[in-house]
Amino acid sequence: MAPILEARGISGTAYAVELFCYGLAGALTTAFASRHLDAHPRRVTTIALTCMILALLALTFLPGTATGAVAAVVWGGAFGVLPVAMQTRVLATTPGHNDAATPIYVGAFQIGISLGAYIGSVLILTMAATRLPLFAAVVTAFGLPLLAWGMRDRHGSEASTTRPE
Repeated sequence: MAPILEARGISGTAYAVELFCYGLAGALTTAFASRHLDAHPRRVTTIALTCMILALLALTFLPGTATGAVAAVVWGGAFGVLPVAMQTRVLATTPGHNDAATPIYVGAFQIGISLGAYIGSVLILTMAATRLPLFAAVVTAFGLPLLAWGMRDRHGSEASTTRPE
């Protein structure tokens, strides 16, 4: 994130403030999303992914330091929702096997973080930091229909994570 924001003129103390706002946005959206995930898991996840894609596109194509700062906060807010949304889905789809599903999910998530860091480190050496968000937006956009498809029930509608009593 540092090279992307630095290319937008955000560094030093402004970078520290930006990271704080990024994290705060993630915490607030996670709290909000957690109230709606059980009833609308696909909708909440789709909104978060769409906001992330739009923020990454804004970081790529819209000029200005202020625009970059706002886009990064939106990115943080959207990203904060995703781990909770995916963990909620894992727990909902593995009743009776949550003890096994949770570490598998956490392991897969950590592999994703590691792969993303590795790919990002290779890309930062071969392209301008201002183009990295475009790459991330494209990768995220490919995941959006796959995730939405995986979150439907057997009738094709949005699957609720609440179980009948």
